[in-house]
This record gives sequence, C-alpha cells and structure tokens, in this order.
Amino acid sequence: MTAQDTAGAAEELLARAYAAYNQQDLDGLLALVSDEVDWPDGSHRLRGRAAVTAYWTQQWTRVRTHDRPVRFTHRPDGTVTVRISQVVRSLAGEVISTGSFDHLHHIEDSRIVRLDIQDAASGSDPGGD
Repeated sequence: MTAQDTAGAAEELLARAYAAYNQQDLDGLLALVSDEVDWPDGSHRLRGRAAVTAYWTQQWTRVRTHDRPVRFTHRPDGTVTVRISQVVRSLAGEVISTGSFDHLHHIEDSRIVRLDIQDAASGSDPGGD
C-alpha cells in the first residue's frame, strides 16, 4: 500500500468516525476504535471501549455536539490531525458553544487507538471533548 493509499484509508476511517459520532451511532463508532482506546475526558484519560461507551452515552444525554472535519493533516509520526469546526447545542437545540479544534488521531490496524485535542487557535489542550 502506498503512502497515498494509507492516507486515504485513514481519512475514510476518520470521516466514518465523525459521521457516526454526529449521528450518535454508538455501534458504528465503537467499530472504529481499538479495544484499548485512549480518549480524553477533561483532566483525565479514558481507557477502553467500556469507558468511552459510558462517556459518550452520558454526554449525549446532556448535549448534542456536531464536529465537522475541515482539514486532514498527516504528520511524519503517523498521527492524523483533523481540524474540526464544532457546534455544541443543548437538547432543545440552542447553541451553547462553537469553536475550532485540532483532533490528533493515532491509528493502528485500521482502528483509532488514541485521541488528543488541541484548541486550533492556541495549540493548547482545551481540557476534553
């Protein structure tokens, strides 16, 4: 597989992950992450599918977050940075916040194994998803 094929496969995987997340398709999303996925939650990290399942399920009872991928950047270390435009709404549909963030995805064996988040403007960790 060429580097271009690998980059295309990573972008396809991540596009499917964002679509599943935005649709709150838990099964579709879990199919794209590793068994031992490492995910941010504020000041600490979640590890494993059970932990992220609980996190996403709880989050979706409070807010509706829509993350729209704007740009994919492939780093030399194999990480894929996805610039996202994010809108967070209340369950009633009122906008709570908007912003741009860089999601740094680590992918192995066609699965997301880790996500890190940075504020797109400052490059700092905003403290979670």
